[in-house]
Amino acid sequence: KLGFEYNGNYWHSELYKSLNYHQEKSLVAKKQDIQLIHIFEYEWQDLIKQNILKSLIKSKLGIFNKKIYARKCEIKEISANIYQNFCNENHLQGSAGAKVKLYLFYQDELVQIMSFSLPRFTNDFDWEIIRECSKLNYCIIGGKERLWKYFVNTYNPKNCISYCDFSKFTGNSYLKLGFKKERLNKPGFVWWDGKFNVFWRNPEKHKEMKEKYIRIFDAGQLVFIWNKL
Repeated sequence: KLGFEYNGNYWHSELYKSLNYHQEKSLVAKKQDIQLIHIFEYEWQDLIKQNILKSLIKSKLGIFNKKIYARKCEIKEISANIYQNFCNENHLQGSAGAKVKLYLFYQDELVQIMSFSLPRFTNDFDWEIIRECSKLNYCIIGGKERLWKYFVNTYNPKNCISYCDFSKFTGNSYLKLGFKKERLNKPGFVWWDGKFNVFWRNPEKHKEMKEKYIRIFDAGQLVFIWNKL
């Protein structure tokens, strides 16, 4: 079962909603076997993110413009520029630096990426999955599994960690790769100026931001870990 909720900036900011509101609502829905997908107004206002969200909604409903089997694709490692552009066009969080960038090509068309690097938030793991996404409105059957298998066979990782946005995803695809769910982190947030602009969380300027802006909390991040057997 699916549930979709559109969260307006004002009424879903900390002025009216507690830190745990969206996370707790998602957990209650999960107990009823419902995946609740939160779409925030500040996301929808960004036209690029809006296109990504529309593709996400259709994928949850099983609607795709094109379905491709990963076995028919070719794996490549190519330039950072292509990686950056693809992430910005197809991933809600945009691009992020990575050491290893893997690509799936279908008939010379880039259709899916997965990238890896040193963990950003912990020293307990050797690798982190930084980004993984497919081309908008495409379904790459077995794509994530094939890219992960290539990474394991080529780079021989001892362990790996990854994070999954609980407001949009269940993380079940990680379980298929052999990951285990470690925990659900406390909600993160963005700063909102009360009008049109949103500023992403900046711990270094927390005090300064708190005096001027309002927080909008998400549903937290699911944490998945993998260890070599």
